[in-house]
Amino acid sequence: MQGGGYTWPALASNESGGYLLKFKSKAEIINESSNSNLMGTIAMAKVSGQPNSATSEWFGNFSDNKSLDSQY
Repeated sequence: MQGGGYTWPALASNESGGYLLKFKSKAEIINESSNSNLMGTIAMAKVSGQPNSATSEWFGNFSDNKSLDSQY
């Protein structure tokens, strides 16, 4: 499950202009590659190949995702 990155819309989704607004983050977060993506953990989402690109999006691990541990 992935979430974050957006704020509530200013208007309801059934009204003209009612859409999610991109969240403005302050800075990228340094990658902590020593932490494992095991079931029940929460991690920051990043751009593949850019280890320090996490900002305001996150995901929850509903199973062990050890394959993500080696991505930098």
